Amino acid sequence: MDISESNLAVLAFIIGAFLAAVANYLADRWGWTPRYRSPWRRFPRDNSSTRYPQRAFYDYLPIIGWLTLARFSFVRSSKATRVAGDYSAISGWESRFFWVRGFLVELLFALLIAFRCLYWRETYNLPVWYVETAFFWFLLVAALIDLDDYIIPDVVTITATLVALAVACVASQCVLLEPTFFPYDKFSTRVEHSFTLWTSTLAYKRFGASPSFASQAFILPLVAIWTFWCFALLDRRFYPRLGLRRAFALFFRRLFCSRLTLYVAVIWALGLAALLTIGRFPLPFPTSLDSLALAFIGLFFGVLLIWIVRIVGGMALGKEAMGFGDVILGGVIGAFLGWQGVLVVFFLAPFFGLVFGIIRRGFQAEREIPYGPFLALASAAYLIWREKFAEVLRPLFHDLALLAVLGFGGLILFIVLLALIRIVKEIRYRNER
Repeated sequence: MDISESNLAVLAFIIGAFLAAVANYLADRWGWTPRYRSPWRRFPRDNSSTRYPQRAFYDYLPIIGWLTLARFSFVRSSKATRVAGDYSAISGWESRFFWVRGFLVELLFALLIAFRCLYWRETYNLPVWYVETAFFWFLLVAALIDLDDYIIPDVVTITATLVALAVACVASQCVLLEPTFFPYDKFSTRVEHSFTLWTSTLAYKRFGASPSFASQAFILPLVAIWTFWCFALLDRRFYPRLGLRRAFALFFRRLFCSRLTLYVAVIWALGLAALLTIGRFPLPFPTSLDSLALAFIGLFFGVLLIWIVRIVGGMALGKEAMGFGDVILGGVIGAFLGWQGVLVVFFLAPFFGLVFGIIRRGFQAEREIPYGPFLALASAAYLIWREKFAEVLRPLFHDLALLAVLGFGGLILFIVLLALIRIVKEIRYRNER
């Protein structure tokens, strides 16, 4: 059934509004501190004298509901407390403008989803819109929670990563990955013949592997990346200052005592079984193997880049520079966008962070800012203007030597910048004393 453009835009807008409403609820529910801002969030049942606000049915409507919830915007005064109830005792209702963020999130996300739906319809590739919408939604949930509590729950990032890998495996025609993988033209740049043929040829000609093993050699790097990602999820603590013996003892003791280790082990075993099965049986589409490989490569690059920044930043600043939730979120972005996309997002996100930091500095005295929202904004910007980014950066991705030099140089400049920031902070601390 052919739907008109206006009706399709309205339908996409409604879908986006409801998805954003769910994101607002999850951000309120999964956050470190419960805030009860979402109209879908039930207040706790207790015997306190706090009068909780009574909600009407129209409060639960996306976008519109936040405008009606604005009636609870009150001024903290004795009169307001006696008349409306002590709402300030409820975390999340401490601001008279508590409803503005939820309203803007649902409105802007709905507009974005409708705009992208019309774009993919014009390009006759509407199924990709479903994957892009899911990617935007995962980013929105992660960004909202990180903005409030400086954490990104594993349930968000792990689920998003598994969805990206599943889409690349069973619906390769809908992936958001950049089709070009190898930087040099001597390798085939077609997705259908990029990764699988190269790995099998390398295993057969360079290492003398048997033809049966060479035909399945492309699975081995994927298994290694899958193991690396599962290891990154573990609750690891390694303190070299305790001595190597005690540090390793504490490291393994925490792994064995943590409940997370069992869950990660189950995920790793299931993923390993799936990869070995994929190596023996054909997938639905001829490009599925290569799109799956590109997703794994992007996952590896995303985790590795942010992890390096976390380690280097921590050494330069003398404290944790970035949470590990940002590291796993980088893997999500790489699994959806590929290694080229995650590289662009990696260099684009600090610009959003700089603007946000300057604005926030003018209103609040907090020095720490979350990094997840800027990764999300950079990912959205990359997808919206992807053709322009590709037109400018495609020659760069075909020059592996230049790309390595720029990456190494950027890392050195980053280290120098963090060292200068640490020196300035130490000088200011001495002067204040």
